[in-house]
Amino acid sequence: MKYLLARNHAWPAGLFSLISGFIEEGESPEISIEREVMEEVGLKAISTHFLGHFPFPAMNQLIIAFAVKAEGDIKLNEELLEYKLLSKEELANYYFGMLKLGQPCC
Repeated sequence: MKYLLARNHAWPAGLFSLISGFIEEGESPEISIEREVMEEVGLKAISTHFLGHFPFPAMNQLIIAFAVKAEGDIKLNEELLEYKLLSKEELANYYFGMLKLGQPCC
């Protein structure tokens, strides 16, 4: 199993993140992340597992985190420049800067 990180066109070289987005009106958090995964990287969600919620006061936001098992071929949308696939061990040791993650669930 691999974990997907992507880099936005506007970000500096070497800065990658997990797939994220915003909840649209009328969506559940689960449906919103499945939609974002399809829109951003062209993958269809098979299962969605809630990981937790984390305050992000610097942006006045609440991060609701999920692990999404998905299938298909990666097709980056116009916002994304590149991606990388990491093993569970690589993800656990990956440096995200100010964003710190808990242990991967899967």
